[in-house]
Amino acid sequence: MLVNVNGRQKTNQFCVIGQTDDTSVQAYVYWPTEQKLILWVPHLYDNEALVTSDRYLDLKRDVVDGNDVHGSTYLVTRSFVNAALKACQEHGEKFTIHKSN
Repeated sequence: MLVNVNGRQKTNQFCVIGQTDDTSVQAYVYWPTEQKLILWVPHLYDNEALVTSDRYLDLKRDVVDGNDVHGSTYLVTRSFVNAALKACQEHGEKFTIHKSN
């Protein structure tokens, strides 16, 4: 659904790196085709959870150099992004999804 709703390209690459703790399961989805990093908190009855994520980061716009996000609730640091992309590269599951419309 994500590719059909927000994708601009016919072929889209993804890398997913999951995280679990005692109370939740979540994953970061790196979408290099669209330069996005999305926090995915799966919901059993919500097939749009990835599309409607509260943490849908544009890597060209929502990343700051240094460690100060200036009190922002949506900006992230470049070091955070680099760590997520490194984890994805080393341990993530990679997918190719084709847009259907």
